[in-house]
Amino acid sequence: MKARQLIREGVVAGIANKEKSTNKVHLRFRQPKGIKEKLPLKMVEEGYGLKEKSLWIQDAIRELLEDKYWKPMALELMWSIGDTVNDGVYLTVEVQEMLDKAADELVEYADKEERPMRRSVSSIIRAAITRKFIDRG
Repeated sequence: MKARQLIREGVVAGIANKEKSTNKVHLRFRQPKGIKEKLPLKMVEEGYGLKEKSLWIQDAIRELLEDKYWKPMALELMWSIGDTVNDGVYLTVEVQEMLDKAADELVEYADKEERPMRRSVSSIIRAAITRKFIDRG
């Protein structure tokens, strides 16, 4: 299988070596109904194929966690989420480990903000997806 790179806005996006991501973890989460319905269109707009939802979500997670203000975004979305539907994603072990670490950091941040919460990887995924919709319209 040949490695593929997606280039958008002058930046390499997607997983360049798709064959290196064979160990995957399936994760179920809830997300806003409206966003789930618009997700395929957003993916296509950004150059992903309709069967690359997991790649798109992993890129969204990486982008979110690179932002130094990701914790307030994830915490606020946790409290303001409305009508939701079930969804699922396949994540590489690397991204799963990033999410686990981030979830622990988010709980600590929430405690400092006096808004205690249960540990939630799903809230970080929702924030990552929502951020891509907000940032790029």
